[in-house]
Amino acid sequence: MRYLADECFDARIARALQDLGADVAGAGDATRGAPDEDVLAFAASEDRVLLTKDKDFGALVFRDAAPPAPGIVLLRLDGLTASEAAGVAIRILALPRFGRGAFTTIDAEGERARPLR
Repeated sequence: MRYLADECFDARIARALQDLGADVAGAGDATRGAPDEDVLAFAASEDRVLLTKDKDFGALVFRDAAPPAPGIVLLRLDGLTASEAAGVAIRILALPRFGRGAFTTIDAEGERARPLR
């Protein structure tokens, strides 16, 4: 369970994932201010599923055919409490293959996944 949390991703969810045993690196550490294409490339080079709130990654991999990360999880939830953030971490870990191989959107309605390849 290796993840890369994009700069815009909720740090509380990233910490909750770490508390649950996931290996979560912060994109801000290595790619602060980098273009989205570079963030995708970094996630791929580190073999990490990208965690983000940025819808632009969907356009990059599906419309522009940018090489994807091993998986992308797009979070479409705002204003989470601490306990809700922990619940989202559990939802991420419950994804098939922990989110690998798919572009998965998590929102109030549930999860939707689209294969990346």
